Amino acid sequence: MTIFKIETPTEFFAHIVKSDVEEFLNHKPNLRAAYHACTSLLSYRDWVLTAHKGKPWSHVGASLAPVTGKQKFQQALEVIEPSFAIVTDIANASKHMILDIGMARTPLWGNANTEIQILGGAIGSAPIGATAIGGSTRSTRVKIGSKFYDVRECVDKVYKAWILLNGENSW
Repeated sequence: MTIFKIETPTEFFAHIVKSDVEEFLNHKPNLRAAYHACTSLLSYRDWVLTAHKGKPWSHVGASLAPVTGKQKFQQALEVIEPSFAIVTDIANASKHMILDIGMARTPLWGNANTEIQILGGAIGSAPIGATAIGGSTRSTRVKIGSKFYDVRECVDKVYKAWILLNGENSW
């Protein structure tokens, strides 16, 4: 009898993170897939932290301080790729609905700030060139403060950052 297990960060990334991220990036935008992608990317941070706590690591050849705790590791990841903060806040907002001030990495208020936006559908309802005449496009975006961010772009950046870090550090 074969039992499927996920026991290492490498296995978690291959079987959970990759599936959730690719589903979100390769299909029509939907909030469930956005939340799953963000949550998997955030959870992966915790898998790496648990497996490699106290060990040195590097980014593009530069040695970094050993991973010592969730907060410091998160801060280091945000220096590498600022979108880690947005993905983390979306994951936590989808889990907790509203973010406590001390929990948020950005000014994201909560779950209600992440939405599917549909542009177009009628002439003049979208910026010129954004859609075919009379057509529409869907995007997943998050409002942080007074600015909107494309969640797909953030997820893609964080996913690619993890791929680079995994290769360089054998995670």
